[in-house]
Amino acid sequence: MINGLTPEQAAQWAERAGIPLRPGREEIAAAVADGLQESIASLREVDFGDMPAAGAFDATT
Repeated sequence: MINGLTPEQAAQWAERAGIPLRPGREEIAAAVADGLQESIASLREVDFGDMPAAGAFDATT
């Protein structure tokens, strides 16, 4: 399980990134950030094995 951002942390990160949050949006921003972190964490667990990079495929045939 990923430790979630607090609304205050989400506001700080948004400000640092130059994304002003309207008052009261901190909780929503924290929830969205947590969801994104969970999605990325699950993608990191996928084992692609010997699968070649996408550039190795020829989609024109």
